[in-house]
Amino acid sequence: MDVPNSRPQAIHRLWQSEDPDRRLTIVRPAVIYGRYERGNFTRLSRLLERRAFIYPGRTDTIKSCGYVKDLVSSMLFMASRNDGLSIYNFCYEHRYTISEICSAFSQAAEYPKPTITIPVWLMNLAVLPFEVLQAVGIKTGINRDRIKKLWFSTNILPKRLIASGFKFDYDLASSLVDWNRESSIKDFD
Repeated sequence: MDVPNSRPQAIHRLWQSEDPDRRLTIVRPAVIYGRYERGNFTRLSRLLERRAFIYPGRTDTIKSCGYVKDLVSSMLFMASRNDGLSIYNFCYEHRYTISEICSAFSQAAEYPKPTITIPVWLMNLAVLPFEVLQAVGIKTGINRDRIKKLWFSTNILPKRLIASGFKFDYDLASSLVDWNRESSIKDFD
């Protein structure tokens, strides 16, 4: 979603507009994963490894994502175009579902594929005790907002990036193989 009047973006656009030689590239990334990420994809890999991942309500949730190496390549590519102002979304053009992401992890690290889907209402009910613990100061990281985040699609398209001629070096499967190969302590560290 473009927020043209957001303060940081407006400040940067003003800076760029004051001198025609100034270049500004604004990247809006989707879920980025790769070595040292320690976020959504790392947590997913740990759950898959332990056979603890359960699909929240459905398997077709779209999770727009991109590998960190392709993100860096895209920034260098877009900056080299010498456009005065360039704003683009970064993610793979293919809109991967959570099922496809789990399958790619399963292939890259030989994890078993998850098979269980639980209705969202039941998952929301099951996390209530964890929210009570959170309310009394015990951090669990399990809550209804996290369930909601898993269930809703992040359906982003990199239209401007693709139209500019950028070519990805990886797709989901090859990037997970690359990331796993580079991991030194554990799969996907």
